[in-house]
Amino acid sequence: MVFVPALGVAKAELRFLASEQKVENTLFFYLGTAPTDGAYTDLGAALISWWKTELRGITSNLVSLNEVFITDLSGPTAPTWSFTDGLPSSGTSSHAGLPNNVTLAISFRTHGRGRSSRGRNYLVGLCEDQVVGSTVTTSHANDIVAAYNQLLSPSPYVGTAVWSVVSTQHNKAPRTNAVVLPITNALCVDTTVDSQRRRLPGRGR
Repeated sequence: MVFVPALGVAKAELRFLASEQKVENTLFFYLGTAPTDGAYTDLGAALISWWKTELRGITSNLVSLNEVFITDLSGPTAPTWSFTDGLPSSGTSSHAGLPNNVTLAISFRTHGRGRSSRGRNYLVGLCEDQVVGSTVTTSHANDIVAAYNQLLSPSPYVGTAVWSVVSTQHNKAPRTNAVVLPITNALCVDTTVDSQRRRLPGRGR
């Protein structure tokens, strides 16, 4: 696959262990035209703090954040950083956890049009008390959306780093340079649970 540079952009992979299965969610941040090494270091520490403060308390204790892995997307040989200080950090909800594949899609919106202008994460670590039938409770969905919106600029966690959607293709062809669009809000389009089967133990490794 052709590498498409995104100048000044950091890809942050939040790597979890959920019932012994490795899973992750990815977020992108624009750090400026010439970010320093310290900007990447600050981002890694900030995302660990965000997880511990905003998500840990409403996540199954069967899930732990084990690493935040950050990649500089400015070039194909640009550096990477691994952050594990204070980790692993497990969820603190004692309610029975649901199977790994049961999840909720959180959509990230920008001012751009089309699918390439949107992003999403699939939640890790839902519990039985957060789902009724096949629907995540409104209160829990609101809590998750509120947690993600704490990353919007100006963020109490990531500071001036701009949470973004990164588009590397147009009409199924690679761009010369990625288009980076600031995220304006996170939302839950509907509260019906989704399924990520490759998150089940023994799959997707």
